[in-house]
Amino acid sequence: MKKLGQLFNMSYSAISHCVKTFKEKMNKDKKVKNQFEKLNSQFKL
Repeated sequence: MKKLGQLFNMSYSAISHCVKTFKEKMNKDKKVKNQFEKLNSQFKL
């Protein structure tokens, strides 16, 4: 997460908060989870 923070000029805690918030949203909204999984699968080899 440190490199991500540097890339977007954000603190570690800000990145951590974003990740936590997004995980909560994925748990509540299956459409968001499906979209994330589809996008994530495109980056895996």
